[in-house]
Amino acid sequence: MPTFLTIVSSIMPGARSVRAPAISGLLWSLFFWLLLWDTFPADSSAERFFEQMSSLTDYIGVTATLLIASTLIFVIGAASTFAVNTLSGWAGAIQRRAAESVAWQRHAHRVRKTLEVRKRALERDANLISANETASLKESVVKYLTGRKSTNASNLSQVTRQLEKFEPLGKHKLLERLWIPRTILTESAVGQLPGSSDIDVASRIVKHSFAKAAEAHAEKLDYQEWDADEWPPAESENALLQEFEPDPLDALKALDNDLFAQLDRERSERDLRLAIAAPLIALSVLGVDRLSGWFLIATTISVGLFLANSVSARGERARVLNLLHLRGIETPAMRQAEVLARARVLQDKRDHAERAIREEAREQLVSAIAKTDPNVSTHSGSSSPTTSGDTAPTQS
Repeated sequence: MPTFLTIVSSIMPGARSVRAPAISGLLWSLFFWLLLWDTFPADSSAERFFEQMSSLTDYIGVTATLLIASTLIFVIGAASTFAVNTLSGWAGAIQRRAAESVAWQRHAHRVRKTLEVRKRALERDANLISANETASLKESVVKYLTGRKSTNASNLSQVTRQLEKFEPLGKHKLLERLWIPRTILTESAVGQLPGSSDIDVASRIVKHSFAKAAEAHAEKLDYQEWDADEWPPAESENALLQEFEPDPLDALKALDNDLFAQLDRERSERDLRLAIAAPLIALSVLGVDRLSGWFLIATTISVGLFLANSVSARGERARVLNLLHLRGIETPAMRQAEVLARARVLQDKRDHAERAIREEAREQLVSAIAKTDPNVSTHSGSSSPTTSGDTAPTQS
């Protein structure tokens, strides 16, 4: 027999899904009532309208009236929730793109400042080297300074070429100086930041699984020549991303029920805040128009509530992947990457053994030829034996 807590836990997810549209519909109903209240006529036609509504309520009953009103409120709230969730996804994507752009600008300015400081230091060193070279009379000192001058000039030339990639190209040079354009040249000078999108997170997780499994398998096979710079194919990253489409929580439910319950509760709270944000904005704007300008504070808070809870789908998927990785939970795509790593290590060991066998056979062949023919000499690193007549002139 199910306990009370079991019944409540089974009802709560459904209640959370109904809560946001219901509250949103009630708030929108209040907004439309306040908006249209002044439009009702004050004559007898309004009284006849309310008398007809009262007669209809008496005819179908209070329960049926409440059921119809609740259904209409829920439909309004559901439509509003769908529209708000769509807008929040776009807003979350824009916020994410803006945050990545600002982070790249900070990194680019930091790199440019470092290059400028290094260029000034190299120019000072060049001036000092030239002064010391002119004042010195010893040949050894001049030779040392000449080599150092060549190295300094090479470094200065390299830093100058890197700084030239930051030079403004358009008419608004001051603006481009403050906001560095993200072009191919500037990206080659700055380099890429560690990404935080779902693609970057999936790539990092798959590479970690591949490298960990490869190192463990190489140690198990006692294979010391394994190249740790080997990376998994891109198909593993795509497979990991496809496992969490279209809704990351659907896949998470099959992997970790506790984590799913926690994130589902957070999502329901976020959906509730988003659902009430839109009617609160409308009510606060109506308050500014009808009552006082102080309602601008409520409008600002409502807009901030909407923006703070706007999360893009890619951002949510990246968060789910990070949490799974931190908890050490593996997905089929991660296990596939580990299988590919073990197969890659085994194949590389076989190739290495075959190369060693061929090299040993070649050395034995060269040694046997050298024993039978004393005129044959061997050279290390050569692929075939050579005679002494090929390497030295015949003496008369």
